[in-house]
Amino acid sequence: MAAGSLEVSRFVTNKIEKFLKTDIYGEEKYFFKLQRFGFGFIGFWFLNFTNWQIGFTMFNSLEILFYAIFQINFCVKNFNNLVEFLSGITPLVTQVITAFKILIVLSRREAFKSILTSLHESFVNDVDEKSRAINARASKISYLISLVSIASAYLTGLFFVLLPIMIDIYRYSQGLVRLFGLPFKSVFPFDITYSPVYEIIFALAGWSSWITSVGVSGISALFIGICLHISGQFDIVGLRLAALMMDQNDAEKSFSHEQNDELNRKLNAIVKLHNDKIDLCKLTSRTFVPIAILHFISSSIVICVCCLMLFLFYLMVGLSDAFIYTFGGTLLMEASTAIKHAAYDFQWYKCDMRNQKIILMIMMRAHKRTAIDIPFFDASLETFVRIIQTAGSYATLLNTFL
Repeated sequence: MAAGSLEVSRFVTNKIEKFLKTDIYGEEKYFFKLQRFGFGFIGFWFLNFTNWQIGFTMFNSLEILFYAIFQINFCVKNFNNLVEFLSGITPLVTQVITAFKILIVLSRREAFKSILTSLHESFVNDVDEKSRAINARASKISYLISLVSIASAYLTGLFFVLLPIMIDIYRYSQGLVRLFGLPFKSVFPFDITYSPVYEIIFALAGWSSWITSVGVSGISALFIGICLHISGQFDIVGLRLAALMMDQNDAEKSFSHEQNDELNRKLNAIVKLHNDKIDLCKLTSRTFVPIAILHFISSSIVICVCCLMLFLFYLMVGLSDAFIYTFGGTLLMEASTAIKHAAYDFQWYKCDMRNQKIILMIMMRAHKRTAIDIPFFDASLETFVRIIQTAGSYATLLNTFL
């Protein structure tokens, strides 16, 4: 058993390594590929959209909120039954918050367009082979992480849609009365146990489940993709600074006036690139703040209830999405501060005063981490640990009432 697991692990690892090492000049097709696919179901993609697509996106969000009214009705009617209440509140929280996140993304579509346009231009226009390799690797890692997130969310949505269908099929085969179940527990002010009312209600619930799955995974995949590509841009800044240092290694004494002039020109270009990426990261932080706040709130609630009620599919999605947001923020912080090491290793003592000041400025600026700043906490792995701890504490408290 252990030997078989080890072989599977090696096989998967080799496939991933081979995937990441393919031709760097053919990797533009992976640039936010799965994110475009997911947002196609939501209604639009940031780099090209029409008014019709904007309207369809708004319809999808409002449809989720409309169906949530009947889920709220179920929770209200079962407020004194903690087990039923928790089983209803878990998908309700996820759906409502996802609908609001989609509306926030829609309202900030121009900011997202600016971020993605900047990243795409850097991806396409950078001719340096090492820089292209960094961009290609970021694109492919984003593809793999997004694939896991999207697959887990889609399977969860599919499970909730198919479960009542399979139950009714089984009961029909056994000659039992049909239950007329729905993907999510809801209470309606009218009878739904006759055609075509049941089929229409089921279609609305199924579409709500699908858009929720697409929204949860699509927005998380968008976040991790942006974080990975901006982290790659910070890596490119450090790479160019290190390459500049290697170009000057042959000098055994202080640089000449001509060498300092050339070095100053290249250092200023690196400073401009560094500042551009810091500004891009700040724009990303401002754009994602309300989405991240809603995400961490919903993740804490979902993980808490899922640990208590053993909702494994929802728990998998909640944990993976919470990890994606904190992992992406951690990548940005580490990549932005890693530049200071390249600046520290630079042979500043061979430069004139103006270049020494520039190197010192780069080092001091990189010492201050660039992160996704969210009120009350950071998007970092430390926050992920705190979410798990908080959810565990609440789950233990709620368990005393069962």
